[in-house]
Amino acid sequence: MAEIAGQIGSCVRDLDQDLLLTGALLHDIGKAQEYSYVGKIDYTNDGRLLGHIVMGYQMLDEQMSQIVGFPAELRLRLLHIILSHHGQYEFQSPKRPKFAEALIIHHADMLEADLWKFKDAKEKFPGQDWSPFLPSLERYLYLKDKEGL
Repeated sequence: MAEIAGQIGSCVRDLDQDLLLTGALLHDIGKAQEYSYVGKIDYTNDGRLLGHIVMGYQMLDEQMSQIVGFPAELRLRLLHIILSHHGQYEFQSPKRPKFAEALIIHHADMLEADLWKFKDAKEKFPGQDWSPFLPSLERYLYLKDKEGL
């Protein structure tokens, strides 16, 4: 995801590349506490009740508050990236991206997730031209390899 965000960011002038990379690396930090890894992977109570966006906001805010002189503007921008990385209210994002780096993080996150679904479909349905209808992508996927051209 960080690589995708960095590539997109390299095409846009006047971006804070450090903020972009930091946001890409930290956007899902709350997932470390959202899930339990004991015996099997499952949600924690906090994860189910609060979710990784809220938990990530809290974790990052707590850490930044312990750094004397941490720049207020940088704090605000990093917290906004955490809160807006799902991009839309219907995807449980408390805020929509309001500056370019936050928008890039959102789209890179969505792109990486969708590309993973394409890769997963190719692995689950080897040798098939088409996947079954995939509700998460709201479409069938054409899976034929380029060698078949």
